[in-house]
Amino acid sequence: MNFSIFKRLVKREILKRALSLFSLSTVAFAFQACYGTLNDFEYDVEITGRITSDESGDPIPNIQVEAKEINNMTWTDANGEFYLYAPMDTIYTLLVSDIDSTANGEFYSGKKVIDNSKKLMQLETRITMQSIKN
Repeated sequence: MNFSIFKRLVKREILKRALSLFSLSTVAFAFQACYGTLNDFEYDVEITGRITSDESGDPIPNIQVEAKEINNMTWTDANGEFYLYAPMDTIYTLLVSDIDSTANGEFYSGKKVIDNSKKLMQLETRITMQSIKN
């Protein structure tokens, strides 16, 4: 066998291995970017609810709802409904506060503690807020 042919074959083999390693690392990076690391594969809990006025029972839009344990927050929609996701836990403390008092009147801030000792995947709650009277 000619030495130059052998040299080309070795170069080709090195190039093939380098490209396959590059392709494998690209696939691993894309998988991690899309699905996260293994620590992210725990079950999530969907917490949904509706916030209404204690006087009229009407839904209250634009109320901030925060899950205290994970610093995750959302706002109620026009129907007073909210949803957020949290990692599986046994207790969730929802802090609610009125951030848009010019549009819907003023309401007292409050909190609601939700027990999830049964490790349910979906939790639903209803919260009533008392309006501030001047």
